[in-house]
Amino acid sequence: MIQVRLATADDAEELSRLNQRFNGGERRPAEAIAASMGKSGERIAVATLNGSVVGFACAQCFESFCYPDAMGEITELYVEESARGMGAASSLIALLEEHLQASGAREIKVLTAAGNGAALKTYGRCGYTLDDDVLLRKKSEEKRNRSESEQRRNCDRHRRRRLPYASDGCGNERPGARLCREGRILHP
Repeated sequence: MIQVRLATADDAEELSRLNQRFNGGERRPAEAIAASMGKSGERIAVATLNGSVVGFACAQCFESFCYPDAMGEITELYVEESARGMGAASSLIALLEEHLQASGAREIKVLTAAGNGAALKTYGRCGYTLDDDVLLRKKSEEKRNRSESEQRRNCDRHRRRRLPYASDGCGNERPGARLCREGRILHP
């Protein structure tokens, strides 16, 4: 039976493992995850099945002078494939909603990929509705340079190949993109 609770520092190793499966890239050290849990206002919930952590979700509560009430946001949600369809995702969402509302949030938003049908269906079942907001993103120059050089450094050891086009699985297609063996798109 799926159970949900707020995460503790003792869950850091499992959160590291699940985060790598969810977001890819290098695995974040459990010590860094445990340290960030103690200093941020982020709420992290975990789902367990037979005592093992099989999913997690994260949320934050924001306040602005522009609005009378705080705004909640569910920022991450992942459940291992073996535990899907058992109510873990909706239980994680419900737990985070409870904590966000207790912190004063009167509205909760979620950002997910337009093509992520499973997430859209899950959030829809939990009462969320589509909005017409548009996400714009810009990396700081320093971070972008560091990210691209780290990506090149991490993939330089892999054989590169050029394809007529490549997709990173998130709808980002680039004509003539190069991929490393791990399937990551390499930027010029």
